[in-house]
Amino acid sequence: MRSNCPWHRAPRLLALVLFLTQTCLAQRKIPETEKFLFDAANHERGQRKLPLLKWDEGLARAARKHAELMAEQDLLEHRLPGEPDLPTRAHESGANFSHITENIGMAASADKFHDGWMHSPGHRANILDANSDSVGIAVIEGSEELYAVEDFSRAVVVLSMEEQEQVHHSLRNTRPLAIAGNRRKGNPIPPLQICCRGSLPAERSVWIYAIPHCCAAVLTFRAA
Repeated sequence: MRSNCPWHRAPRLLALVLFLTQTCLAQRKIPETEKFLFDAANHERGQRKLPLLKWDEGLARAARKHAELMAEQDLLEHRLPGEPDLPTRAHESGANFSHITENIGMAASADKFHDGWMHSPGHRANILDANSDSVGIAVIEGSEELYAVEDFSRAVVVLSMEEQEQVHHSLRNTRPLAIAGNRRKGNPIPPLQICCRGSLPAERSVWIYAIPHCCAAVLTFRAA
């Protein structure tokens, strides 16, 4: 018997939205060099039984644009002159998230990036961050060396007004039960959607930049 209970419809609607989002992303072809770094990050996470990262095309666009600017200006910085901060440029590229971090690097060859990041506390923490579930990566060739950007995030699903109304209607009769259950366990109710905002500090630190809900690590690779 098919149930029309809102309690049953809400999970199905959310599951459909998540499925369609992930299916569209999975159909996009990841460039070979970026795929190498993507697989390397997930290999590290898999060894530690951490959730594997999903490819996020919005993050990849933000990473690519930033890597191109670094290559053009021959500068290794998380925020170049006149450029928006990390959360803003990620949002402008189509990424939706509640948490975001970034690794950047410069190297003579692409195989140097991951090993170097894993030997840097700040970069390693970003790759193994259990709060992240998505990543976008870009590697751009500069005049002499390669520039790489990894943008990690915890993705959120953005619903249309119609979809929001449907979910709200479906959850209306079940939300008090969810709240009661969480209160019994002593757990706060997580927000359905959080928007990450902030700005990077003006002064560059040696290893890592940190702002509320966001952090970014920086490391330079040079040929021996």
